[in-house]
Amino acid sequence: MSLEDMGILNVGWGICGVTSSLYALHSHSPSVKHSALSSLATDKSKMAGEIGGYLAEVFAQGHPKLIAEIGAFTRTFKGYEGFSVVDYLRQAKVAASSSAVMGDFSIAMPPDSVVDYLKRRCGFRNPSVLWQSGKGMMPASSVGAAKELIIGVGIPEMKMYGGLCHYLYQAANGKIHSWGEIFNDIALAGAKVKLPAWTPCALISPTG
Repeated sequence: MSLEDMGILNVGWGICGVTSSLYALHSHSPSVKHSALSSLATDKSKMAGEIGGYLAEVFAQGHPKLIAEIGAFTRTFKGYEGFSVVDYLRQAKVAASSSAVMGDFSIAMPPDSVVDYLKRRCGFRNPSVLWQSGKGMMPASSVGAAKELIIGVGIPEMKMYGGLCHYLYQAANGKIHSWGEIFNDIALAGAKVKLPAWTPCALISPTG
């Protein structure tokens, strides 16, 4: 499984919070267990089961704020106004046991949820939100630098988390990874989806 395989399912499903985390996981390969986790990236059934498993774990361990934030954020995207985490869990459970997954398993994760996923499911010890729009100045020499980050990018039409609409993985060499492709910068990645003017609105470090 290659690094670029980590983003393939994000082409059809809005799961960039998870796939960006898997890019980071694959780059570090912290253990055999997590190597197996990254192998689910191209399998719709396993991916649906993984996201459902994460949500079920958050539910079971009593973190209603995280669940509420994921639900509220997902409902801000066009076509997902009726999104329900409970319905998603039910459908993911069915999909996880199916060889032919039908439907859309898109889900929008706020920055704190991405950090939680990195820690809870991927095994990173100290992931953190380094910066968020509206909370101080963006650290200099971050985006485009030789520094590993998950970069949240935003557009004016979106109203939560500084306009957040997508996550990209920036590797330690400064290259941008998303949808199974590599880009030299975030503007070129945005041009692929006809959003070249998107701007950084969150910076997440997998390693703290």
